[in-house]
Amino acid sequence: MKKTLILFLLLVFSCSKDDPPSFLISIDSQIGGTVSSSGGEYAQGKSITVTATPDGEYEFVNWSNGSTQNPLTITVSSNQVITANFQKKKYALLVSTSGKGTVIEELISSGRGNTYNSGSVVKLTATPQEGYSFSGWTGDLVSSENPVEIDINSPKQITANFEQIMISLEVNIEGEGEVLQELVAAGKSTDYTYGSIVRLTPEPAEGFDFISWSEDHTGEENPLELTLTEPITLQANFDYELFNRVVGKWKIRKKDGDDKINSYMHSITFRKNYSFTVNTSLGQVDGTFDVLSNTEMELLDFGTISGIDLTEDESEPGTGNGFNFNIDVPGQFEGGEECDQDVNYISEVSESGEIIEKTYLPDDNFEQALIDLGYDDTLDNYVNTSNIIQVATLPISGKGISNLDG
Repeated sequence: MKKTLILFLLLVFSCSKDDPPSFLISIDSQIGGTVSSSGGEYAQGKSITVTATPDGEYEFVNWSNGSTQNPLTITVSSNQVITANFQKKKYALLVSTSGKGTVIEELISSGRGNTYNSGSVVKLTATPQEGYSFSGWTGDLVSSENPVEIDINSPKQITANFEQIMISLEVNIEGEGEVLQELVAAGKSTDYTYGSIVRLTPEPAEGFDFISWSEDHTGEENPLELTLTEPITLQANFDYELFNRVVGKWKIRKKDGDDKINSYMHSITFRKNYSFTVNTSLGQVDGTFDVLSNTEMELLDFGTISGIDLTEDESEPGTGNGFNFNIDVPGQFEGGEECDQDVNYISEVSESGEIIEKTYLPDDNFEQALIDLGYDDTLDNYVNTSNIIQVATLPISGKGISNLDG
């Protein structure tokens, strides 16, 4: 009986001595997911399996022991603390352009790069190049808002669309003629693309001249080149050839005889803005005129000029043209007259369309005196008529002036 008991105790003692040691395995997770087991105490050599499960919009990265296996199989050999690492999902945001322009990506919240963390909010701002306009977003974003904010919750491909600006050019005609439109640069459809350069060439009908441009552009350029950056409306003004030939100042010749006109009229001036001035011994008459044909004009609310004959004295170049006409001003002037062009008369048109007349001053000392008094600024034998038209007296004695013409 004693032998049996001793043998039993020996067997028990022998088994306890040979059992493998146990180790503590601790398993947890970072924010963004869970693990299938928190671990425990396990005998050496035992294999355990644990699975990391990410939360929505997160993804498993790795275990703290460096393994990226999931599920992870652990063979127990020592005490271990293992953590499952998770991160926000990242989505690619591919922004392209159609047309000419750029897009600025501005992160409103969360991480960034070519990829954005899930839940990021990105503001896209489309900036067109000169000559283009932003027309809208297409792809995974359909919108015309600019700027626009988008939530990154999936991969997105977005295109910013830019379109060439089309510029309208309207050319109207006053008088008889046409305007040829020649594209110098860029393309054309119904309208012209932004930045196009267009050459406009007025072509008057027979017996007519091109006079000027008006409306959105004033001037007398022929041809006229325009760079189109905004809608433009132009009017090409044509008139009888007589208009361009008669514009200027004409000095009335003095003739013998009882002709009533010779006693009263000294000069007549026609300007490019269709205004006229008649200087007489009774005073000055101002008004507007209209060219009725190449031989007849109407001085509105004053009288008519007919039988006009413009001649040029080729034997004396520089002396100007001759102007023969019949005038009829009820109650004042009636009859035929001859006059010569005042070759010193200058009339200019400013950018605003204003007529600037200049008075000729042959005496440099006289002009210098006007400069000293503030009526002129350049010694060039001319002074702006508007600067002196109201001057009644001038303190110019002792200035060496021998000619007060002007």
